[in-house]
Amino acid sequence: AEIVRFIFERKRAGKTMMGTVDSLNDAGYKTRGGKKFLISSVQSVWNNEKFYEGWYKYGKDGDWVRGQHEAIIEDRE
Repeated sequence: AEIVRFIFERKRAGKTMMGTVDSLNDAGYKTRGGKKFLISSVQSVWNNEKFYEGWYKYGKDGDWVRGQHEAIIEDRE
């Protein structure tokens, strides 16, 4: 959760994905596998913002509904 918040703080501040990758690595964060972050890791998190806000994509039409999981970041809606 700490890394997700770190990533979205930078996204919401207008930082680029590559700038966020550099910030993560400069701060000493590592992936679950113990490696440095790559742009694909940050892109995956950025593309799932609604999930991290506590939403879940449900059904064949992909409607977003409030999930039962706890939000990690503040919902901007």
